[in-house]
Amino acid sequence: MLQTLYDWLRRSPGLEVTAEPSPTHQGAAEIVNIVLSNTIALSSFLVALRAWLGTRPRKPPITFEARGVRVTLTDDSPESMATLERMLRAALDDDD
Repeated sequence: MLQTLYDWLRRSPGLEVTAEPSPTHQGAAEIVNIVLSNTIALSSFLVALRAWLGTRPRKPPITFEARGVRVTLTDDSPESMATLERMLRAALDDDD
């Protein structure tokens, strides 16, 4: 499942995406790192994420972490996406 998200995000313009294999799960990317350098990249990421989630019959829980703050998305509801966006925007603002 994570591999399909990784592949989807890699095809999204403006995003820098890497995967790190977990030593306990050989062959499967367990951590996807997404580098968001600006708000345009953030917008691209959110559009790509919502599109990917829309293709999933069951929405897998996905945990995001930025600057020590964690948000776990369990669906693609507007409220969940807004929470994620606020967290990521705050992390981007801290970089300025």
